[in-house]
Amino acid sequence: MWGFLKQAELYEISSACDWTVEQLQRVGSSAHKILIRKRNMQIEQKLLTFSYQMSHNKFSFTVFDLFKINRTLVLNLISSSSGIVVMLIQYQEAINQDQCI
Repeated sequence: MWGFLKQAELYEISSACDWTVEQLQRVGSSAHKILIRKRNMQIEQKLLTFSYQMSHNKFSFTVFDLFKINRTLVLNLISSSSGIVVMLIQYQEAINQDQCI
């Protein structure tokens, strides 16, 4: 039960990080659309700078720059842990066969 709760927690965190990155990308394109309609030079310059920053900086959440926190992290952890479980089951069966002989 504890493992399931931790997996659900990890999924929620990774989904929130993914959603935030998607929203940041949308904000950049929205700022560019507003830039097209505005005629105030001060607002135009600030929106232009912001739009450039949003389009040229790739945002992501990482763990000490080792790996990104996104939905693929959850899939990778599930596949790794299922592989380990399969190996443990095979190891346990090998031990049981050795004891029977």
